[in-house]
Amino acid sequence: EAIHLLPEMAGSNIHPKIARVLLERENPEASLLALRLSGVDWDCVSSTSLEEAVTVVRVRMECGLMTEAFMYQRMICTKLRDKKQMDQHNEVLQDRPQDWPLWLEVLVTEICCLCIRRNMVDRMIELPWNSDEEKHLHKTLLDYATADQASTAGSLLVVFYLQRYRYAEAYEVDALLQTLEEGFLSKCQEEVLAHKIKSRNYWRKQIVEQSVHLLPDVLQQELKKVKFGVKTGSSPASAKTRSPD
Repeated sequence: EAIHLLPEMAGSNIHPKIARVLLERENPEASLLALRLSGVDWDCVSSTSLEEAVTVVRVRMECGLMTEAFMYQRMICTKLRDKKQMDQHNEVLQDRPQDWPLWLEVLVTEICCLCIRRNMVDRMIELPWNSDEEKHLHKTLLDYATADQASTAGSLLVVFYLQRYRYAEAYEVDALLQTLEEGFLSKCQEEVLAHKIKSRNYWRKQIVEQSVHLLPDVLQQELKKVKFGVKTGSSPASAKTRSPD
């Protein structure tokens, strides 16, 4: 009954926690309605806390609105960054404007984790991530792949770089994944799972090697000679090994 009354009672003065409570009660549609009626999700950036921003992202993701969640993250982080650059001390958010990198990390990581949970990573990597956002996408997917070699998160990270013609970075991530998968397979006793991982490893390696052949010979030799030390969460491949645009 309370949910049916939302259109009548909701407004700019509705408490942001109502949306979070509705989401916790597994009613994302009602939570989205509360956000839209209150205007918190788009119109009140200057009075939004990080906790509220996370709720906005979660609500949209739970409603299947991944693109809207991405756009909201981009919008609010851009405004926070601009506030820092303009040094507008009179318009301070509840969290400090200079903490916009923290907001970026939290919101992008939230989107990535929810996409992993909802099996939407293949759609997520098609979004137009910028270089700042990409660092957290890379870290989240690689961390997940490191923790669970049976997941497809790592392979989809390789696809992410291949789609952008960044073959050196795809090669580097693939090299790390192969090492992780080989270590896992040496201990794996589940035949079906082992076969699945071996098959994925083989086809991913074939695609990456064919892509690397598109690079100049000098870069190909450099990739094959150097043993990349990819660290979890680090941004792979230096600029000199990237494929030309």
